[in-house]
Amino acid sequence: MHAIFGAEWTGVFQMSEYDFTLWIDGGLTPERMTALYDSGCSDMTFQGDETGPASADVHREAPSLVAAILSAIRDIERVPGLHVREVENPDLVGVADLAWRLNRTPESVRLLATGKRRKGGFPAPAARRRRGQLWRWIEVAAWANNHLGTNFDLEEPARIAAVNTALAMRRDVKALPEPERRTLRDLALADSC
Repeated sequence: MHAIFGAEWTGVFQMSEYDFTLWIDGGLTPERMTALYDSGCSDMTFQGDETGPASADVHREAPSLVAAILSAIRDIERVPGLHVREVENPDLVGVADLAWRLNRTPESVRLLATGKRRKGGFPAPAARRRRGQLWRWIEVAAWANNHLGTNFDLEEPARIAAVNTALAMRRDVKALPEPERRTLRDLALADSC
């Protein structure tokens, strides 16, 4: 065993499987597709064409969600001309997405949302559109953990937002003068407590 930061380590990490989508700047040429596979992206399904942008649906095993996302970004960006823009953060979801995530039928979700099944304050819709309603996934996930016995990670949206903030900073601060870039880096690393 090895001691790391005061904790014992046996050399074995608990691995989990994570699914997420990455949005990519750059086109998917046949050469880039070959290079993506060679760089470790065999657990990804790519969509796009030679003109770009593109996306990658990732199914990756890693010790954490952030580790999975960062390793997928690293693997994609090994290919010249490809840069990950953001992690898809589907905060607002409709009935079909809720049904898929909750492993229920759309009708079952509709009955939960209207209170006709499982009374207990299903979250109110965050938006109403002509074609249906949208809910905040984090609110529904918390409700499902309390009322349906699920075990959704309620920290996942915060983790995805943090990665997206880092990607946006990396992409957008290039145009700023160095003193402003340094100040923004300091702000990002400052402890707000």
